[in-house]
Amino acid sequence: MRNRFGLEGKSVLITGAAQHLGFEIAKNLSKEGLRIGIADIQVEKGEQAAEQIRQEGGGEAYFFHVDLKSPESVSVMIDAVYKKFGELHLLVNNAKIDSKPPGEDNEIKHWNDSLQVILSGAYYCSRAVVPQMEEQGGGVILNISSVASEFVTMESVGYHSAKAGIDQMTRYQAKWFGPKGIRVNAISPGFIIKRDHLSRFESDTEWKNRWEWCHPLRKAGNSCDLSNAILFLASDLSRFITGQNLTVDGGMTLSEPGGLVNDYAKTILDKS
Repeated sequence: MRNRFGLEGKSVLITGAAQHLGFEIAKNLSKEGLRIGIADIQVEKGEQAAEQIRQEGGGEAYFFHVDLKSPESVSVMIDAVYKKFGELHLLVNNAKIDSKPPGEDNEIKHWNDSLQVILSGAYYCSRAVVPQMEEQGGGVILNISSVASEFVTMESVGYHSAKAGIDQMTRYQAKWFGPKGIRVNAISPGFIIKRDHLSRFESDTEWKNRWEWCHPLRKAGNSCDLSNAILFLASDLSRFITGQNLTVDGGMTLSEPGGLVNDYAKTILDKS
């Protein structure tokens, strides 16, 4: 069912969409009839991602090379996007780097890379699209944050700090871009099953049960849950919502970690 949110024919640019969750989001939005722009530093994977979307769904999808650490590269990329699409209705700042804690030998590099790609990259992209969005009468910027912006997880300190910065940048941008007709919101996903983890989730019963138990809804999320939140916040259904952070986590962050551990342990004892 296409165009549930009235976005068919609109254009979207998604950073970090050559693979993993960004690619899944791109495919999901294409199914709604959006024209897809994939921005990534990985040329081969980016081209393959765009081609796969075109082949599978028959929609428009294009790859745009960019180094998010460079404001000059971002500027060139945004110019190419507008040359291709004419207008840009939605920017999704999704890019990140591997977030697992690095070893001591590359800890500082990982810190710098995390802040540059996740936070600075989102800032450069947002800054670059504002003049054109204002000229075309408005637009939407969505920054992908994380529950790790508020809670300490097993991810790296650079990832946590960059995502926390995304939250505050979202509020700042919403205040100053609002008069230009641009809404800015963030989305904080919880545990989202990516396609490349699906086989383990389906085969490893213990791992699956642990993650499902962490959620009051007793299930884990997938890319469609995140994509639907993006579609809602990009549509006129949310026309009066800006500067907010929508948590998409199945209620996982409603319980403190110790309580979750105790609750899960109790279920094991009850079954024994």
